[in-house]
Amino acid sequence: MAGQHPQDVSAQYGTGTAVTSLYQTSGVYRKDEQKVVTTGQADSFSVMNAAAPLDEAGMQRLMNGLQAEAQAVNNGSTGSIVGISQAEPGPGEANAFDVVYGFRGDSQAIIIKADAQGNVDIVNLQQKVSDEDFFVSEFGDGGLPDENNVVRERIALKPGEKAIVLAVTDGMSDAYLGQRDQMRQDISDYLKANPGTADLSRFMAERATALGTEDNTTIVSTVLGEKTSLAGKTAVMAVFDGVGHDDGTLSSALARRLESDLPDGQKPTPIAKQELAHVSLRTDDLARVGTPGTKDPHAEKLSQALSAQGGGSRFAGLASVTLQEPSAPKAQQQKPAAPAAKM
Repeated sequence: MAGQHPQDVSAQYGTGTAVTSLYQTSGVYRKDEQKVVTTGQADSFSVMNAAAPLDEAGMQRLMNGLQAEAQAVNNGSTGSIVGISQAEPGPGEANAFDVVYGFRGDSQAIIIKADAQGNVDIVNLQQKVSDEDFFVSEFGDGGLPDENNVVRERIALKPGEKAIVLAVTDGMSDAYLGQRDQMRQDISDYLKANPGTADLSRFMAERATALGTEDNTTIVSTVLGEKTSLAGKTAVMAVFDGVGHDDGTLSSALARRLESDLPDGQKPTPIAKQELAHVSLRTDDLARVGTPGTKDPHAEKLSQALSAQGGGSRFAGLASVTLQEPSAPKAQQQKPAAPAAKM
């Protein structure tokens, strides 16, 4: 996309009765004290289904395969991989899920747990790794096999509760550095104003831009409720930060390697996919996400589309739903140098 404003990407997929949503934007950077749209989607992502649950050993093997892919590249990429599988509910639980999370660098995974009123609790899975087991290695850039951070977490839902699991690059997490309470409040306000939405990814990417992030941002999220069934599959979400490469060469290679290495991996059912004008050019959207407690017309469209295609609960064999957005104006820009590591 050299010389053009890149398009943002929004997509939704179904695994069992769960909805996985993706949002990707290339972000902005500073040039002579002005914010300029970047000219390339450096991040990459993968959304897959696996036939069997991922355990910690399986995640280590996947991560080591990715490191082998990156060895020849003299630059690093951070990555976050999440596997979600069904678990047996305990006494008083309406539903339960097992999450295995692997990461390198500062890409992260976050669990948002919301009650029936939209009040939320946040679990940053990166912080679940003990100090003695924590590695700072990235893929490539001198990293070694087994320098992976892997953690397991159980999600237990009581009646009326839901959880949203997110895999994010640092374009989002940087916007909230040291502001955990602000993130909790933003998400709570959004969910209260948009209780039926299946898509937190778009809001969080737009919100990060509104908060001033100057990095590419990719967010993949899966909504889990008390009636969610993953139908004997494991939902796998992954994001890889392109750290400033024009075309995301390394991050794309990591995403494709993950898909080839995932045991019995399959692409999930697509529900919707669209390209949108770059977020920094959509002033109406940025004004709206400046106040997280407002109604989100895009989330409402998605909820209505899912409902029309099967009540938001049955996704196998659905026809694709395309939600159109206006095209972005195009102008030539220069790609910045790779940003310095932040964490």
